[in-house]
Amino acid sequence: MKKIIVWLILGILMVNFVSAKTIEEDLPVRKNIEVPGYNITLLVIGDDEKSIVACINNQIHIIDKNQRREIENLKVEPIRIYENYAKLKITYACEDCVCNESCSNNICLGITNNEQENETIEEDQQDIKETINSGASTTTISIILFFVVLVLLIILLVKKKR
Repeated sequence: MKKIIVWLILGILMVNFVSAKTIEEDLPVRKNIEVPGYNITLLVIGDDEKSIVACINNQIHIIDKNQRREIENLKVEPIRIYENYAKLKITYACEDCVCNESCSNNICLGITNNEQENETIEEDQQDIKETINSGASTTTISIILFFVVLVLLIILLVKKKR
């Protein structure tokens, strides 16, 4: 009977360990990482590089080095903190969780919906300009190559007639 209870407890513990996933990521200041159900943005690194300020689903958290912050199914621990980025150990248990508007972290960053739309429009316009510029350069190269081949063909035909 005791053996069955011990095996049952070990089985339950193993199920809990298997369901959590842990990743380690380098996260630069003002950048974010998304895991199922959570958006983590590194806002500021402390002057002495012993703490960070992170925004997790529009909530600001101060996390000291080698301290763990637990929020529902998420655990965030700064392993190393550098001047411009931090190496974070992130453990989450919910693989099927989905982010909604609370995952945007816009409140922490002080961005309104209009500003976010403007940033998206500007990024789209920049992408279009880059695509057009790359297309123009490809067209120019193609035309030059066409003329080089044409000149070589003319030279071959002239030499063949002689």
